Amino acid sequence: MSLLTLRGLDGRSIDVHTRPGRCRHIIDLSTVPTRYCGASAIEHWCEPGGTRPTERACYCAEHGGAELALARLQADWSVRAPLSVADVTEAGTMSLASPEAIVVLRREEPEQLAERWDVRVSRAQADRICQRPGYAAARSICAPSQSFRERAEAESRAARLAELDPEHETPRITHHTASVRERSRPWLAQLGIGGMIEHVGAFASRDEALAAALAAWRQRVDATMEAIRRARGGTLEWGLAVEPRSAPIVVEPRAGEGSWDAYARTTDHDEACV
Repeated sequence: MSLLTLRGLDGRSIDVHTRPGRCRHIIDLSTVPTRYCGASAIEHWCEPGGTRPTERACYCAEHGGAELALARLQADWSVRAPLSVADVTEAGTMSLASPEAIVVLRREEPEQLAERWDVRVSRAQADRICQRPGYAAARSICAPSQSFRERAEAESRAARLAELDPEHETPRITHHTASVRERSRPWLAQLGIGGMIEHVGAFASRDEALAAALAAWRQRVDATMEAIRRARGGTLEWGLAVEPRSAPIVVEPRAGEGSWDAYARTTDHDEACV
């Protein structure tokens, strides 16, 4: 006989039944099997609905009794989650991750250009060479521009190209000394760290990178929260708590520093300043 009812978040009424049972208060979780109290008690049970299994709670007076049993049933995800949720465990464990919490700003160092020799031919000449029997698949030898670290390699390749197309212009060799080239957009903006990094873009200044990262972060948080809400049947009143930050943690790795190390350094510093 049902004396009590529970209510799911979708408004459905769920009858609670009772029967004799044994207290399920955990005495020792480390043992196999787990040790429970086992004292005589009244078990409360209900059918959440749909294809969801029967939920049970049983506690003796010393360990909470009927009050705790009913509270546990009412808080159970299968009871609270709307029946429109197909997989309660999957939906209930959805959570926010590092892309919803961390923004990474990284300044790339100027590009180091090694000494090199470029061998160049016209596009027309490259096409003629590629059309020769046996060279159709040899894209490395008939590309319009080829680069080498040694002068002798460049001269050898230029001579070979001249042999393959002797009636036309001689391949040009251009020497480039080692140099440093400043990047036009040295600031990289990312969301998340480790294997969850999402690239936002490259920017000319830190302010531009930060603004773009914050906009992308807000969009990501809103989209993720909506996805979790939708998966949970249109509500966030059950499942693991999802509490988005009001602002992300901004991490700026130093030269040669990984995002995880930079994150640890940043959070350690923030905690020290509290």
